[in-house]
Amino acid sequence: MMVEDSKHTEKHPLRDLLQSRKFKAGVFLFLLYAFAYAAFTIAGTFYNHVFQADLFGLNVGIFYGKMLIIGAIVMAVGFNWFAGRVEHEEERDAR
Repeated sequence: MMVEDSKHTEKHPLRDLLQSRKFKAGVFLFLLYAFAYAAFTIAGTFYNHVFQADLFGLNVGIFYGKMLIIGAIVMAVGFNWFAGRVEHEEERDAR
């Protein structure tokens, strides 16, 4: 009778989550958006004269704000596609 080492057979859901491709991609996208939003906030606070300039018929502040919203939607749709693809691959590999 063989005794298995419990260290190697234990499941670690938190470690598995932190090492997953979906988690890493999600953290990357979150940090990317957080950086863009922080830049928007800092620029609006300390360089508000820049936000008053016109760009494509809108002032820069409105344009940048709209791009943040559109960027968040694109990132969400892209992440949803990526996560679905990863889950499909994991499901296929489990068979």
